Amino acid sequence: YLIPVTGTRYKLATSLNNSYAGSAIDITSAGSGTHTATIVKEIRFGMGGTFDSDQTPGDVIENMLSAMDGRLIRSGGKWIIRAGAYVAPTVTLAENDLRAGFTVSTKISRRDRFNAVKGVYVAPENDWQPSDFPPLTDATAEANDGVRIWGEVEFPFTISSPMAQRLAKIALKRNRVEKTVQYPAKLTALQVIASDTVAITNARMTWTAKPFWVESWKFKVDEDEEGQPVLGIDLTLREAASTVFDFTASTEQVLNELKAFSDLGNQVAEIPNDVTGFSLSQNGNVVKFKWNPVSDNFTDGYVIK
Repeated sequence: YLIPVTGTRYKLATSLNNSYAGSAIDITSAGSGTHTATIVKEIRFGMGGTFDSDQTPGDVIENMLSAMDGRLIRSGGKWIIRAGAYVAPTVTLAENDLRAGFTVSTKISRRDRFNAVKGVYVAPENDWQPSDFPPLTDATAEANDGVRIWGEVEFPFTISSPMAQRLAKIALKRNRVEKTVQYPAKLTALQVIASDTVAITNARMTWTAKPFWVESWKFKVDEDEEGQPVLGIDLTLREAASTVFDFTASTEQVLNELKAFSDLGNQVAEIPNDVTGFSLSQNGNVVKFKWNPVSDNFTDGYVIK
């Protein structure tokens, strides 16, 4: 097993756990030759990190959950943890499970939408410093939006670049599944909890067992026309798709060189190169500036001095 030290240097370990712990074999003799390292497998999600005692438990738990696209739910006096994986629905709600009409939002707000993701993870090969993983883009989503919109993520308990890329891809794909439903259900919805996947059947919407994630669950007391209490469950549902969690290992990018995240300024990985081909022309009161764009995924704009 390999322990990455730098982009081109490695140590050897006798087991997967030892490689994660950084427990290397002590090689005492010199030698020569060529060896081929083959990636056999990597767990889809793994958690590794540290926290300070002055951090709140809630913040620490949120950081831990980020390592597995996790959800923490309290239901029936129990805490339930669920990792990022698609679970087929076992409960179907139909028209006779509604106590009123429901509303559908087909798009999330422009403020919350993105079609590309960049962010940081903790890199063992970079002395355990926060480091950039290769950014992910979606050409189809970008074409639909008409412009590249970056979403930013942090994985403080993720210590693998491919793992960080998988988590970022989940965030990107989930963001593009935009349909949201406010569903006022009868007490038949007691059989589901937040984070469940539920199937919705509705003839008017032409939905037949369409899967949705239960984003939130709230007990509700209404009144009928005679002022009598009517009990129900208000559900907030988000369109679900198993493809959100799909990934192909061959598409995961390998980092050739890592640079630590800086503490300075607006925390960019490094200052990008200057532009090339800078020129200006004037026509009356109008001055036109031209330059070749910088090929850096993390450049947010330009400042002319």
